[in-house]
Amino acid sequence: MCPIAEAENKNFDFKLKVVVIGDAAVGKTSLIRNFTEGLSALQTSPHATMGMDIFTVPLHLSKKNDTQLNLWDIGGSQRFEAIRPTFYRGAQGFIAVLDITRYETFEHLDTWISELEQIAGKQLPGNILANKVDLEEFRAVKFKEIEDFAKARGLSVYRTSAVTGENVNESFMWLARKIHKGVVERAGLAEADEEQPEEPEEAAKSPAKKKAARKEKAPAKKKAAAKPKVPAKKKTAASKESQSQKSPLVLKPKSKKKDDEE
Repeated sequence: MCPIAEAENKNFDFKLKVVVIGDAAVGKTSLIRNFTEGLSALQTSPHATMGMDIFTVPLHLSKKNDTQLNLWDIGGSQRFEAIRPTFYRGAQGFIAVLDITRYETFEHLDTWISELEQIAGKQLPGNILANKVDLEEFRAVKFKEIEDFAKARGLSVYRTSAVTGENVNESFMWLARKIHKGVVERAGLAEADEEQPEEPEEAAKSPAKKKAARKEKAPAKKKAAAKPKVPAKKKTAASKESQSQKSPLVLKPKSKKKDDEE
């Protein structure tokens, strides 16, 4: 679960801006609603984003302050391409989403990220979300391709599903904490952050790979050391003689019965 602060708290120490980019219908809005409202929010189908929507969620990222995370849901339709750059200004991080069942959504990621970097700079922390893993049987993009693309750009990767909630909180919270840490360090503040979420490399793995990795990390059971065998003592001639020299066994005579019958 993500550590969401109470809505009544309106005094925020930090406000973070994250833009969520990617082609239309890759699941950007569903992922955001899953994170901010939970799975119940998906009972109604989201409408196509017209230009841009902003979702705001308060977070507890440290014991010393409260943070407001502003998620800018950028419309994926080409008709909004001309106005998109205005939404990128001031971004402190980004989430790039692709649909694993549509290869072209992966091919377009480079254009999306390059467009963002022209406005917001190339040093932005970001995630790539390989979304709709609940439709694994219809996969059109090999995960190795996504990993190689992310590695080349120095980005993190998560397998996600807005339907099941897989890695949704983990991916959003990992990025929020990363941005928050950078802001705190630049401000020269010292804070004790809460425990970090699962590393992207672990979260990106399929359940089968996670299980295999856990087996590899598990320490091997030590075999109990075998007790050394004590060699049987051989009877020597001297020992035989010593046994023969032992005092002979004296048999006590049986007590005579009283001769009462005489």
